[in-house]
Amino acid sequence: MRQVPLSKDNYSSFRLIAPFFIIIILDAMSFGMVTPVLAPLVTQSTSSILGANLSDVSRHLIYGLIQTSSFLCFMIGAPILGYLSDRLGRRKVLIYCLCGSFLGLCAYAYSFETNNLLILFVARIVVGFVSGNQAIAQSAIADISPRGASKASNIGLIAVAMTIGLVAGPLLGGVLSDPTVYSKFTNATPFYVGIVFSLFNLAILLLFLRETNTDLNPTHKLRYFWREFRALISQLNIRWLILTFFLFELGWTLYFQSLALVLVQDFNLKNKSIGLFSSYVGLLLSLGLFYGVRVLVKHVTLQKIIMPSLVMGSVSLFLGFLLNSFWLQLIIAIPVCMTVAFCYAILITLISDKTSKTQQGLMMGTTDCFIALAFTITSLLGAWLAVYNAVIPELVAAVFWVGAMGLFVKARRTL
Repeated sequence: MRQVPLSKDNYSSFRLIAPFFIIIILDAMSFGMVTPVLAPLVTQSTSSILGANLSDVSRHLIYGLIQTSSFLCFMIGAPILGYLSDRLGRRKVLIYCLCGSFLGLCAYAYSFETNNLLILFVARIVVGFVSGNQAIAQSAIADISPRGASKASNIGLIAVAMTIGLVAGPLLGGVLSDPTVYSKFTNATPFYVGIVFSLFNLAILLLFLRETNTDLNPTHKLRYFWREFRALISQLNIRWLILTFFLFELGWTLYFQSLALVLVQDFNLKNKSIGLFSSYVGLLLSLGLFYGVRVLVKHVTLQKIIMPSLVMGSVSLFLGFLLNSFWLQLIIAIPVCMTVAFCYAILITLISDKTSKTQQGLMMGTTDCFIALAFTITSLLGAWLAVYNAVIPELVAAVFWVGAMGLFVKARRTL
């Protein structure tokens, strides 16, 4: 597999990475636009798509199933799509993903136009399954990046694209579904815009994206996927890194998904303020991924960054639990986001460097699988813990990160 040192030629770097960057931003925006459309339906007793006059318990149950269905399909689909990208090529599988995303967005629009709950579930399943774009993009970056610091910087750049998309998507979805902004806006409007994004993405892919995987082996069939998946994660030098990554993601997703509950229950913030705080977190994370990682890897070896970062993040979360105040939550978001930026980019790089060049797609899909699993677990765990105290999830998140430190000690011995 070719190794192109991106840092030596900035123009070549831009040409190789820019199509992935744009595709991930637009696709993540399309994925995130559904959040502000679905959430208000829980409190609307006359909502047609969930069924009129349902009880609050039934509404929350249906909402939870709608949310979970997408994460579960993402968890299943990401490693399979990554595996196929190793066999068929990154570009070809990305085309399949974007076509699936287009069909899913069409189903979203149709479900809200006709108030069809079954079609809404179909849309969530389809979009969830094909949401492996980031894993495939990271695989492509691994194809064309040298090992170590340069790869970490480039993977951080792809993560920035995902972060920008996930922050901008809900904001755009909220505006485009609000009839007070424009009288003709409905719940279906954001998805029509998403359809346009999807078609634009396909055009970018077809016109500008080059295949990066030159070691294709299409004779390997999908039926071998499970065998290769088990063999890959059972390797000792990879197993402890993946477990470290999973505990790290449990801590991050628990903090992130519980943050809105803290802002509502403890500080009585409204939707607009919560959205602004979420955007603030997204901006911090983007700065850490884009600038922080690039600066840090120039001066410190990758393995020496993980432990101090996790210590910084754990202490910050523990302080947020002990001394809960709005201004403190605003301040601790800075070290927490820096911890996430550093640990994500570097752990993914360490895992990639220990993986065979013919299995990069499978491995990147596997890490996305664990991210989806973390989101699924912490969405339920965070809601349960917040019943007792809104900031308890921050304490548990800190414990997850302390556990990640212990696992990384084991992982470091195998590197």
